[in-house]
Amino acid sequence: MRMARNSEYPEVASLARALAEAERDSRKLAAAELTVPDSFEAALAVQAATLRALGTPAVAWKVAIRPDGQSVGAPIARLGRFGPDGRASLAGWGAEAIEVEIAFRLGAELPPPEDATEETVRAAVAAVHLGVEVIRLRLVEGPGAPFPLFLADRLGNGGYLLGPDIAPGRLAALPPLAVRGDGETVFEGTAAHPNGDPLAPLVAWAKAPVRGAEGPRAGQVVTTGSFCGVVPLGATERLEIDWMASLTIERGG
Repeated sequence: MRMARNSEYPEVASLARALAEAERDSRKLAAAELTVPDSFEAALAVQAATLRALGTPAVAWKVAIRPDGQSVGAPIARLGRFGPDGRASLAGWGAEAIEVEIAFRLGAELPPPEDATEETVRAAVAAVHLGVEVIRLRLVEGPGAPFPLFLADRLGNGGYLLGPDIAPGRLAALPPLAVRGDGETVFEGTAAHPNGDPLAPLVAWAKAPVRGAEGPRAGQVVTTGSFCGVVPLGATERLEIDWMASLTIERGG
């Protein structure tokens, strides 16, 4: 597996420093103020350099398949967990939105790209979990920024809440999904993954010749996309998710 090297891209250090400072200061940068990476490899190098600047290792990963078929991924720097009672807090996370997702916990490293198939990737998965991605943007334009810049900003990720594990067979026939914010329904209906099969983005990423530095490692989780789209939080203080388990998120400060 090839990894992006910072020394190959002179814009990496300055962009990573700007994104890290924006994250520390809880502010957003306009795309016009920044240098857009000239390749996906450069964007992946910025991801890794930003985490080093923050002094935070990658603790999980998010992956996706773009409409053009390109596989992309980003490290997640903050991992929380729902308690046995199905509750979690986002106090101090600076959360702007959430997405209800499925995450795959790896029991072994992913196979090298030349050996990656659905079967070999599935064999590397130790468990399947419910999860909630936390969105926290460092770019004013968010996903509307030039894509290499949005990729450099870790695809807008601000952390992940890992939920209970579920039997893999439950993915074959998913029940309806409901999300309520302060008692009001904000999503209710079919739980649909953008690629149909939530394992598909992980398989595509495993086949990619460049995945980014430092992972994923055995024991880490990889999340692969929302089943309800983006749910903005606004002034919402309490979220309730009813799907294959009942989960409650308190916004906090």
